[in-house]
Amino acid sequence: FQVGPTCYRGLWVVDGNFILEAARYLGYDKDAEEGMRTTWSRQLDTGQVVAGGGNEHWKDTAIAMFTLVRQCELSQDWSLLRELSPQVAHAITFLRSLQAEAIRQNSALGRYGLLAKGFPDGGIAGVCDELTNTLWVLAGLKAIAEAAEQQKLDSLNDARGFYNQLDAAFSKAAPQEMRRYETGFDYLPM
Repeated sequence: FQVGPTCYRGLWVVDGNFILEAARYLGYDKDAEEGMRTTWSRQLDTGQVVAGGGNEHWKDTAIAMFTLVRQCELSQDWSLLRELSPQVAHAITFLRSLQAEAIRQNSALGRYGLLAKGFPDGGIAGVCDELTNTLWVLAGLKAIAEAAEQQKLDSLNDARGFYNQLDAAFSKAAPQEMRRYETGFDYLPM
């Protein structure tokens, strides 16, 4: 499966989320599960999921969590979430460590209680203070928290607390970081 006319020779977790969803819609259930397992096979000892985006592409870990939940929703089979729940818990621990790293970096992100400087994506700006990683981590944590509650997976209870904490920090940071575009609308730079 490819994202379009470009043929990738690596694993891209962000694109993979959408590719695996399309595969599932088209009835390629076995391929979708294999893709999910391949994504989680890229998890490091730290808990981080690293693929083509690189080491500071924190969102890959969160998107792997989000995709896992989405695949379980689409298949209506939650056994893969149960099987991978120890890896997911380890991923959450890794993502939490990025808050402490942001404080050590003495970055604006750290002062807000967000994640460490990261790579936003698409070759933009390199490693910097940015919000795309935090937004994807919020999406991943919310998906995991809701699924864990629904499936009664107590081992993933930390997802809800971390989500609430990070969401509150983001909600506090967003108005402060809002900018006005020259034509008069407000936007949150990524």
